[in-house]
Amino acid sequence: MPPAKPNRRLLLIIVLSFAAPLLVALGLHWQGWIPLGRKNYGELLAPPLPLTDAALADGSVFHWRTPAWYWTLLVRVPGDCSQACRAHLRLLPNLRQSLDRNAPKLRIAIVDALPADTPLARTHGVYLLAPGTATQLPSALPTAVTDIALAVVDPNGYLILRYPENANLSRLRTDLLRLVK
Repeated sequence: MPPAKPNRRLLLIIVLSFAAPLLVALGLHWQGWIPLGRKNYGELLAPPLPLTDAALADGSVFHWRTPAWYWTLLVRVPGDCSQACRAHLRLLPNLRQSLDRNAPKLRIAIVDALPADTPLARTHGVYLLAPGTATQLPSALPTAVTDIALAVVDPNGYLILRYPENANLSRLRTDLLRLVK
């Protein structure tokens, strides 16, 4: 039976070559490691927070829960909006349009008053909420201090993601591309 030892060794090498990646993956999973491309940029709120319908600046009702399956990008604007803040505000319609054929599935809801020189209010898909709407929002969405603060509301009316001030809009776009399909 001398030929059995090389066959056994070959079998062991084959089994280890298939088992090693599995063992490495399990070890990384137990340590909590997630590949960078698989994480969302925004902070996931657990549990998601339900929102009640709000009023628009024109007096009509803004429904967070939509049968047409709209996602909503919620925008908080600081009282003193700097040039960087204004630049971010001007880029929001571009962010929406960059979703290409899925752009109509994203609404932008502005909670606070916009600076006077911002043409965002006249842009399609942008809704200005009535003054006082900020008091109806959960405290999980912080007030904007130096730059815009962003959050994502799902089509069922739940606040699910929030983003820091000075958020990277490219990474936000990546999150939106995954969600808005």
